[in-house]
Amino acid sequence: MYQGLELSTRAIEKAGWKVSTPLQLQDLDTDTAKHFIQKDCKRDLRINWDGDCLRCLVVHLEPQERVAIKDPVLQTALRKGWIPAEFVRLLGSGNAGTSLLWTADRRSLFLQLPKAGNGLVTMILTCLPSVRPNARCQPQTDWACIILSSDGVDIESLLAKDPFPNDYTRMPADFMILPVSLFRWRVELLVEELENLTRNVVNEEEQLISAVELSELDLIRKAIFELGKVQLRLRRKWVCTLEVAATLSQYFDAIERRYAEEEVAPRYSEILRQRVRMDAQLCGSLEYDLQIIPSKIDSQRQMVCPHGEIQK
Repeated sequence: MYQGLELSTRAIEKAGWKVSTPLQLQDLDTDTAKHFIQKDCKRDLRINWDGDCLRCLVVHLEPQERVAIKDPVLQTALRKGWIPAEFVRLLGSGNAGTSLLWTADRRSLFLQLPKAGNGLVTMILTCLPSVRPNARCQPQTDWACIILSSDGVDIESLLAKDPFPNDYTRMPADFMILPVSLFRWRVELLVEELENLTRNVVNEEEQLISAVELSELDLIRKAIFELGKVQLRLRRKWVCTLEVAATLSQYFDAIERRYAEEEVAPRYSEILRQRVRMDAQLCGSLEYDLQIIPSKIDSQRQMVCPHGEIQK
């Protein structure tokens, strides 16, 4: 199942730099999803629909379904430049990661982030070649975004939960609020997962102290083993999340340098930069707990003997 969404920065500006909600998401089948990718962005001055425009396609995967790049809709996206060929291997790898691609005529950002438990959410945001409706108009940019997830993505939250940034200096507003908001979602989820893990580790300590039956110790030993696996997965998620912050900052710097070739002292949105810095700091602050938890789990393992006895 697919859903499509179209937005323009001019319409958002006219609404007081707010994305109107509820979003007008279109339900699409395979044919209409392919047409959504192939068609041109709508631009109509009569309804303030101009400036930089966004077309976003949400691909709803089945639970545990891996991304199939041979899917006809994704193949259409590949041909039309929504998915750079350089990202195909990353998309099909099934591994979390980030990447930034910058060429003479387009720039693309790839985020593949772990969700709670297992599974991934993928976002590919591409700035397509600029268009000029007529000789008197400034070049306008088409933004193409594909989001893939098995549990659905609250795209309304990504676009409208936080104020839309409007503090660009000598450069146009863009749609980087999407990956920045996805990064914030990942950090908030990481905090929640770490709190749950910490709570479970403390709970097993209490269970271990009060256990008297061998059957209880056997269950505790299995639970401790599972907590160790959760901790390893969580640390990998933490490292990946920090990489997102670095990639976003690289993008902001690169686009600022790009406009510096044509404008005097352009400045990228400080609002978006600040959001990334704050979330990166919050993510970094989790390092202490991530370092302490393994030692607690190891102590619990040592307390339980292989034969189901508590080590005195």
